[in-house]
Amino acid sequence: MIKNFCYGVLSRKSVDVMFRLNELKSYLILALTISLFIALLFLFNIYLSGVDAIPDVIFERMGKAVTMGFVMSFVYIFIASRIIRLLNAKNILRNNWRRWGIEAITILSVALAVSAVMYRFSPPPPDTPDGMQAFFRPIVMFSFINLLFGAIIFAVTEAWNINQENRDLQLSLANTEKEKVSLQLAALQQKINPHFLFNSLSVLSELTYEDPGKANDFIREFAKIYRYVLEVNEEVVVTVKQEIEFLKAYLFLQKIRFGESLVIEQDIDPGILGHHIPPLSLQLLFENAIKHNQISKTAPLHIQLENSNGHLMVTNNLQVRNDIPDSNGVGLSSLKKTYQLISDDVPAFHQTQDHFIAKIPLIT
Repeated sequence: MIKNFCYGVLSRKSVDVMFRLNELKSYLILALTISLFIALLFLFNIYLSGVDAIPDVIFERMGKAVTMGFVMSFVYIFIASRIIRLLNAKNILRNNWRRWGIEAITILSVALAVSAVMYRFSPPPPDTPDGMQAFFRPIVMFSFINLLFGAIIFAVTEAWNINQENRDLQLSLANTEKEKVSLQLAALQQKINPHFLFNSLSVLSELTYEDPGKANDFIREFAKIYRYVLEVNEEVVVTVKQEIEFLKAYLFLQKIRFGESLVIEQDIDPGILGHHIPPLSLQLLFENAIKHNQISKTAPLHIQLENSNGHLMVTNNLQVRNDIPDSNGVGLSSLKKTYQLISDDVPAFHQTQDHFIAKIPLIT
């Protein structure tokens, strides 16, 4: 979140440089901590020896050990973090033999390279015999220490990485839960739309006197709508078949209200009825079309529902109203956010000169 905020203020390049510097800073601090620990071990060993006068060569060796410990720590931490990040990016699991093999080869390679550097700056005493034996023994000693040190660093880095992943996962779950609550509130506002309720009751009031039989049908379909809303309130997805059955009840009420001024066309392949979509998503799209467009006998609103390439498409002709009530885009925005939580695909909304087209993905 901090990084995203910085991107809004600074350039992407400067922010990336800043975070790389912070990362290097943490590596340096950790390497310095390890080198100070090595220095404390030296001092503790000197204290246990009980000598009164400490030779200068001891301090010289301690300085070399601390310096080498710092360099080794930084190199290993830097390489380990980069290798582990690469392995995670390639989705190579921790129980995968490829991951162990890559880490083992990396540790061995770095250990030999660091050992060679250490031997270059810490050659054997002058009285050591010349030849391969004089070279080989220090390299073996250095390599064993570096291999052990490298394995520890990699293990610690892996453990730290797992801890970070768990913390990020917990944060992601918390954010998802927070987003879910917001979506539920937005969805509730859309499900129980006060304007829809008011208009439906007004139509029912008129039908009660004009056509009691149709009023009875109206009440039955009206009850279906709110029964369905209560049933799917906790559902993440429902079948296309369920949504279309609910849509029929919703459109029955709208047809009574608008009559022949509202023209509905439907062309759905029966093979997709078992697929899934978020509950009330079709009703939201139809309500959006009815809410934003003029509807009259001289200018009927045509809404078409069809499926194409794994999507449901709702298309209506454009005859935009000038007095749109409460038009804040919450409905379509909440539908997009819902899809972002449950699917890799998201709805698409496109407006041409004559039509508005909404496409929502089918969840298989």
